Amino acid sequence: MIYLALFSLTAFILFAGWKLTSRTAYESAPYEVVLDKSPFQIREYPTLKLVTTSMQFGKQGNDGSFGRLFSYISGNNESDQSISMTTPVFMDMTDDREQGTMAFVIPE
Repeated sequence: MIYLALFSLTAFILFAGWKLTSRTAYESAPYEVVLDKSPFQIREYPTLKLVTTSMQFGKQGNDGSFGRLFSYISGNNESDQSISMTTPVFMDMTDDREQGTMAFVIPE
């Protein structure tokens, strides 16, 4: 009986941790689906406030761009205020496909 209780408690803790860290735990920017061709969608977003940083695609994500944005929303900004994590993360590349920008949506 004690093993069943420990198993149930462990399962509950794991489920709660997964739920809190999964994508559904983040605020998402509103959008309208313009075209749905599974597994892809074309979405239209309203005007959004973004925090952006430059990135280099040739570095395979190791250029620190995500870390800079995460630091900003964690309180390393002018007002020393933490900002909730949001979805989606936007990435835009230049024509040469080597540089671009990464952006987080600032929540309402």
